[in-house]
Amino acid sequence: MGRYKRVLFGLSFSAALAGCASQTRPPIAVPVFRSAAPSSAVTTDPKLVDTVAAALNGLDSRTFQAVSMAESGGLVLLVGAVVRPDQRRQLEQKVAAVPGVTGVSDHILVVDSVGLDGYRPDLGKERDLSGKVPLGLALRVVHGVAYLVGVASAAEVGSFKESIADDPAIQWVDSTAVTSR
Repeated sequence: MGRYKRVLFGLSFSAALAGCASQTRPPIAVPVFRSAAPSSAVTTDPKLVDTVAAALNGLDSRTFQAVSMAESGGLVLLVGAVVRPDQRRQLEQKVAAVPGVTGVSDHILVVDSVGLDGYRPDLGKERDLSGKVPLGLALRVVHGVAYLVGVASAAEVGSFKESIADDPAIQWVDSTAVTSR
């Protein structure tokens, strides 16, 4: 999918989610990718993202207001925060049960409800870093952490880490959801 189509998809997906705001669908954010990847690169599957969002439709949107996801090659990265451990388990189980999901990398924290706003994705920072993200990886930036999901070599991940080392908004890079090629 070309960059233009990804941007268009992201805008239409965001608009669709905004239209569902009165329903109980939690906010699911789409990951940012580097420009056009070769056909062998792992990319986000828009249908799988929609299926996961639909599976989460019955959950209370206020409960999961600080949760977002990125998906690459069937692996769903969950990031953000909830206020109770059972909410974290419920979210992970719902996502894992979606057909097409090959795995769930859970980076959901349990925090006090007043801290939830700090765990929303930093879409501006994701946009700023999108040109530095290795092909085949999706990026999610939450609470000063750059989360990566997808397939890349250790050298590519290392190069990304070096390229953002001086960025004061990024405290560290979490690449635990990256599979080596």
